[in-house]
Amino acid sequence: MIPETGIMRRNAEFERDFFDKPYEIFNNLSEAISWVHGVLRNNH
Repeated sequence: MIPETGIMRRNAEFERDFFDKPYEIFNNLSEAISWVHGVLRNNH
């Protein structure tokens, strides 16, 4: 999740508590892509 506003970030933080899959909040796409690569490496 890459929220564009503070409200979107707070909503994402709230929703994370109810989501049972890997879920993170990032400041930019590069961070998100790096995280996904790490998740994929760890699951295979």
